[in-house]
Amino acid sequence: MRDTTDLDDFIPNKEITVKHKKETIERLFSVYSKRKFILVGDSGESDPEIYADLQRKYPDRVLLHYHSQCNRWGRKVVKI
Repeated sequence: MRDTTDLDDFIPNKEITVKHKKETIERLFSVYSKRKFILVGDSGESDPEIYADLQRKYPDRVLLHYHSQCNRWGRKVVKI
């Protein structure tokens, strides 16, 4: 019997990853409602865009966000 499972079923697409990250962080905001956050990520999976959106949506909750710029030559930390 041949397995007909598509490999793409196991690899989340970018939209799902972005949605999952935003929902997870927003749940943390809800659970820790009196806390402020510093978000840390990298440029590999849309973290800068996600964190900027969350900082605009929750300016009183996100103090700042950092991300490391990923490229084939190494990493560089960027403060936003």
